[in-house]
Amino acid sequence: MILTKDQEKLQSIAEQASENNGCILYDLQVSTHARDRKIRVFIDRKDKDQGGATIDDCEKVSRSLSLLLDVEDLVQGGAYELEVSTPGLERILTQDWHFEEAIGEDVRLKTKKFVTPVGVEKGKVKSLVGKLTTVSPTEIEVENSKGLWRVHREDIQKIQVHFTLEKNQKHNPSKRGKNNGRR
Repeated sequence: MILTKDQEKLQSIAEQASENNGCILYDLQVSTHARDRKIRVFIDRKDKDQGGATIDDCEKVSRSLSLLLDVEDLVQGGAYELEVSTPGLERILTQDWHFEEAIGEDVRLKTKKFVTPVGVEKGKVKSLVGKLTTVSPTEIEVENSKGLWRVHREDIQKIQVHFTLEKNQKHNPSKRGKNNGRR
């Protein structure tokens, strides 16, 4: 079990392990269920020009973090699982800087209560997809073909980047070139 004060220490240790390996801590999730004790660490590259974090980055951060956790002995009560990965293409937005980085990107949004586009009375929904256009500490704006949606941050149940392939881009992993993988 990880106690609240220890969660802050865990956050600090995860940030240190990430930064020592050229990455940033994107998010941290702790599951303390008796049979499913996990620490999930999501990292990204510090220098975005070099692309996202790689599997090698995840491995390095995992090793560093594992050593630091053993020294600090924050996780009491036996075995736990440590997972280090990237937040992925459809990353969940939880921190202010996540929202700032996602401005101009398509997002998928679920709200706790019904919302409508600005200036429209019909069209109440609890989920929508659109381009994140504006972010403030109290609300966000998302634009799509139905209009501009202004949503209070406290009304957001979940928001994540929404990845779509370009219309002219074809993706079929079962086909490999013109000869379908045959030579």
